[in-house]
Amino acid sequence: MALHRRVLIHVDTTDKTDDEVAAEVAEQLKQGGLASPSVRFDRMGDRVRVRFTAIDHDGGGYHIEVRQSGPMFHLNLVDDAREPGMTDAEFRAKIERQLRDDGVDLQKVTISIAGDQVHVLIDPPKPEEDDWPR
Repeated sequence: MALHRRVLIHVDTTDKTDDEVAAEVAEQLKQGGLASPSVRFDRMGDRVRVRFTAIDHDGGGYHIEVRQSGPMFHLNLVDDAREPGMTDAEFRAKIERQLRDDGVDLQKVTISIAGDQVHVLIDPPKPEEDDWPR
């Protein structure tokens, strides 16, 4: 799977229904080059959660869940294309550079790489603190 470029999603959830927010996220994913997005959006107090699946132009799948606080929802998908000959260390550095540019504290990031697949966790909640319904 590879985006080959960055996808930036920004949605103001103020005065919008959950379905309207999901539709706006789906449209921005399509504009970013991801096909067949399926988006679920819900709120709990001042927190929001967006879950989606989509397919990139290479046929790779994305399954992403993001949780944030406040009415503004932001998601920056990194360019996860692995150039031919790129080592795991170079691939990791490429992902880290983009996350750092987005202001992400790399101390809170876990990156797992297996071939062309990359899995990124940013400050995941502890199981005992995870009160979102599944």
